[in-house]
Amino acid sequence: MKRMLYAVYRTLGTVRFFFSRRVLPLGWGMVIALVAGMVMMMGSPMRPLYQLSGVLMGVVGVSAVWAYSRRGRIMVEREVAGNATAGVAFQYGIIVENCGGAMSAAKVREVCADPRPDFKSFLHAREPGEGQRNIFDRTFAFYRWLWLVERGTLFESEESAIFSLGKKEKRKIIGTITPTRRGVLEMDDVRLLLPDPMGLFQRAKRMSCSKNRICVFPKRFAVPPLRMLGMSRYQVGEDAASRQSGQGGEFASLREYRNGDSPRMMHWPSWAKTGRPIVKEVEDMIFPRYALVLDTFGVAGSEESFEDVVSVAASFASAADTEDCMLDLMFLGDRDSVVSAGRGVAPAGILLEALASVKMGYEEGFDGLSRMILQHGKVLTGCLCVFHGWSESREIFLRRLIAAGIPCRGFALVNHDDESQTQSPVDFLKSGAIAQGLRQLR
Repeated sequence: MKRMLYAVYRTLGTVRFFFSRRVLPLGWGMVIALVAGMVMMMGSPMRPLYQLSGVLMGVVGVSAVWAYSRRGRIMVEREVAGNATAGVAFQYGIIVENCGGAMSAAKVREVCADPRPDFKSFLHAREPGEGQRNIFDRTFAFYRWLWLVERGTLFESEESAIFSLGKKEKRKIIGTITPTRRGVLEMDDVRLLLPDPMGLFQRAKRMSCSKNRICVFPKRFAVPPLRMLGMSRYQVGEDAASRQSGQGGEFASLREYRNGDSPRMMHWPSWAKTGRPIVKEVEDMIFPRYALVLDTFGVAGSEESFEDVVSVAASFASAADTEDCMLDLMFLGDRDSVVSAGRGVAPAGILLEALASVKMGYEEGFDGLSRMILQHGKVLTGCLCVFHGWSESREIFLRRLIAAGIPCRGFALVNHDDESQTQSPVDFLKSGAIAQGLRQLR
């Protein structure tokens, strides 16, 4: 039965996709009015109804034929720069070049890849809250289908402004999409829209265009400045962050020039006095180093809450001042992952790129995660942990880090209030009120 339902839903999706691209809102109104007039004629054959139905049929027919007969042929090239953020409109340039005759009142629109799930996903996936639905909804799984289609829709797009092109003319227009989910987004389907003059129907032609990819960062929340332990310090050494980034510490002494010394450190008055090249020696600045630990472990059905956990981690990564500290993103995936950002190492954007592609795991591995963190414990000033829920295993993991002498601060995303949480060594963020919870942090 599920296979038959899948075939029906997939066919209905194909029909919906076809007509949604070609019938405009006014066209739907005219078609509905035409159908209603014809139904009313069957019960009461009045002359005005015949006349109205005839006019509507003529308008709809002429508009449909006009839209289908429109012709256009263009070449499309995208100009995509930067990265996008889930839930935020992203604009990019579209270069259109007319390869045919003069064309007027045209538009272009980016189309998302087919969001319909495969049969295996439809069979085994479970919509959040599906167990609370009645037996009819669970049997026919229509809401599950809608949920899977929504998850597969990677972005919403807007039609471009209307433009006209002369023969061989080239023009740049602005395209707008709004990514719905984090990850790597592929754009490879641009449609040329040619509406009829009455605005009822339009022709939608797929144009040849190269494929473009953009990285969609997770959604982020505003985070107030947090109290973090540690501060920049000075020491004389060879492997300091200030040497990598070009920032020097306080003046220490003068010494003779050695091969490899920077010319910027020359002390010209001493060179003039002694006749030998003299350089300044400074104390190197060591910046505090923090770990941002992401809990990637979850259970089936908690995929949506995991997206909120990733958004919280991305918010902390964006708010961190990596000009004055080092930040290591740590999580377990297919393999141990440590991504570092900071002055002289990498910009904070590299952390967001890693978070854009992180996946949830279904088997807990806090022992392996704690070993990975403790391996870096000697260089860590503190640890910021973002948990996907709260449990005994997570509390043991956090207390193990604290017992190892690593200052930690934890945040756990939970679905409801629990009196036992008041004794836990973490700050709790409630699903649905994450932004409010983060604003109250100190």
